[in-house]
Amino acid sequence: MPVQIVLDHPNTIWTNFDQINGKVVLKLDSQSSISSIVVKLEGESRTKLLAPAPTDFERRPRPQEEFHKILYRKTTVFPPPDIANASSQRAFTLSAGNYEYPFHFRIPINNSCTEANNPTPVTLTIKNIATTRLSDIGRNQIQHVHTTLPPTITAFPGMADIRYYVKVTVNRKEFYKENPRHVHNFNFLPIEPPRPAQRHQAETYARRRHDFAAGKQTRRSLLDSIRGRPAKPTAVLDGTPPCITVDARLPNPPIITCNRDVPLRIFVKRLNQSSHALFLHSLQITLAGHTHVRAQEVLHEVVQTWVLFSRANIGTLVLPASRPEGKKGLAASMKEGTEEEVLLDLASIGWEPNKRMLPNSVAPTFETCNIRRTYELDVEIGIGWGNSASTARNHIVLPLKHQVQVYSGIQPPVALQTAPQPRVNGNKGKRRQQRPVVEQPNQAGPSHFQDTSIAEQFGASEPLSSHNEEEEAPPPSYEDVLTDNVPSVAAGGRPVYEPPTTAGGSGFGDEKRRHS
Repeated sequence: MPVQIVLDHPNTIWTNFDQINGKVVLKLDSQSSISSIVVKLEGESRTKLLAPAPTDFERRPRPQEEFHKILYRKTTVFPPPDIANASSQRAFTLSAGNYEYPFHFRIPINNSCTEANNPTPVTLTIKNIATTRLSDIGRNQIQHVHTTLPPTITAFPGMADIRYYVKVTVNRKEFYKENPRHVHNFNFLPIEPPRPAQRHQAETYARRRHDFAAGKQTRRSLLDSIRGRPAKPTAVLDGTPPCITVDARLPNPPIITCNRDVPLRIFVKRLNQSSHALFLHSLQITLAGHTHVRAQEVLHEVVQTWVLFSRANIGTLVLPASRPEGKKGLAASMKEGTEEEVLLDLASIGWEPNKRMLPNSVAPTFETCNIRRTYELDVEIGIGWGNSASTARNHIVLPLKHQVQVYSGIQPPVALQTAPQPRVNGNKGKRRQQRPVVEQPNQAGPSHFQDTSIAEQFGASEPLSSHNEEEEAPPPSYEDVLTDNVPSVAAGGRPVYEPPTTAGGSGFGDEKRRHS
């Protein structure tokens, strides 16, 4: 009894308010008795971490797991509602042949992870004994967060992942026969939150100052270093050594967007009068993503890096000792008394505007019940001073860091921004008190999770729905009613997002059992 999900318009990327339309194709080789055919739209966030070793040295450390159902929609395509309401039969007999049943879902804006959607503790029954994980028995998630649906995350197999899929289940009358299933996975990327208003030319910056030391430039060969010989002087640097500051500037607030240029500007300022020139030796720009994972009381932090630009041995003039009138080098000069500031022309050293985009594997900043992602933009600039680029060996690498937010680049529909603002209950949006957490050795500190949803920022309150996953679908929430007429985002306004995939699946041992 093969069954398959066929989507009408399969998208590369799905986002909030999208309509997922498709059909279930069922092929019967012989007459079969079927109770129902159920299609579900689901999203789940799973984590698994190894707990610290016990102090009594008698027990082995046990892995801690945490599971959250962040999206759940359900529809029954067979039997039709009129037949199901008029008949008391528990099963219906279908003759051999091909059958098609249409279905449609609408992806909401916020997750549906609540106490009701993740009922605990789990009770073993005859129906669920084959699909229940032993680690879920008596296990209680310590916190639920009401926020925007997070993006698909598949870069940490066996430790943390966020997946979305459409699943069809053909329920048979006989309990001893396997229920045919089919799962269609898809990538999800959320819409942007409302961008804060930016002041005209307002910028945020990371600044570092450095005072070069006077003296001789020295050269030490590798053989001299091995033999312990002192360095040989190559040139005497007379005059006052320069004193500089280096700025890495971003718009305020610091937001960078997926598949768009990074709006980074780098300034170098000389604070004193010096007879020596400044040279750019190296430049590296890196985006660091910090993924904070939690499984029950265990915390872990994973750091990923994307090198946006890296170049060494540049040797380009930044500020000359004396600049003739009207002459311009690498940067545009602005003199203020004894200080001189320049804006580096990054295109002249290879970082052209069309090469400044973020990689398509970078997910936007997000937060869900047990996983959250933050970003830092690291800039390392090497500056040297001397009479020429060949003699400017007294150089230093100055690191600069920016705490940034990464947005998806999918603009929210205008109808969502103009939605009416309801009256929000003062008790809503409060978090449950979190139990003490246990930190893994050499890991990041406790993560603070907050309740932040796009719909609340636009004026919608949190959902009031609750459902039993195995028995009934959730009723429409206030958010669903409020955003029911919001149109889908145009296909042309979506960036490319390709989360890393693994050949062995998610790495969770129960995936095949639950999806088979």
